[in-house]
Amino acid sequence: HVPRSQSSPGVPGGKGGEGVTIMLSCREVTRKIASDELADANWSQRIALRLHLLMCRHCRRYAAQLRAIGAAARNLLRQSSEDLDTLKRLEGQILENSLGGPAERKRDQREEG
Repeated sequence: HVPRSQSSPGVPGGKGGEGVTIMLSCREVTRKIASDELADANWSQRIALRLHLLMCRHCRRYAAQLRAIGAAARNLLRQSSEDLDTLKRLEGQILENSLGGPAERKRDQREEG
């Protein structure tokens, strides 16, 4: 667990105003990771997040779990679309065979010849 965000008084804007964030809290990091705010983050926000992840094993684990869930979801989606293609192909073959398609015609030709 990493301490809550703090502003540095030695950095311009650190006293009395909004300072430069030294360390993000776990809550901020998990929100940013889960909501994909990183896509719009500037370089200092990305560095603050990476610094937190270097120091916090809990947030690293959370980020790894989210990546694994995303990969599993993508894999499942890809697999289900492949299953749909296979189902359509099998349906076509069944219809072709039951309606006297090419397989049926080949058998008929063999029987005639």
